[in-house]
Amino acid sequence: MIPGGETLAQARRRSFNAVKSIIASNPGEDIAIVSHRVIVKLFVMAMLGISNEKFWNIKQDLACIDVFRFDEKGFTALHINDIGHLIKVNKGTQLSDF
Repeated sequence: MIPGGETLAQARRRSFNAVKSIIASNPGEDIAIVSHRVIVKLFVMAMLGISNEKFWNIKQDLACIDVFRFDEKGFTALHINDIGHLIKVNKGTQLSDF
């Protein structure tokens, strides 16, 4: 951890609380949330109920798109790490996570 920085657990709690607050403030609306890759990985894991120990098992390419539905059942992943919009831009380039 960077001295004075957040732990993964703290960052996850903070980011997921922000996601839940945004959803509560915009019921029934389509919402786009843009953030840094580590934060996105943390709230994707929180939405899926995956522990922080699996942090490196979640791949998030730069500029990828994750789509979730939220309803009375909770979060449902519709797309994770979608990079279809980047294929022509990065033709021949391998995208990597960290």
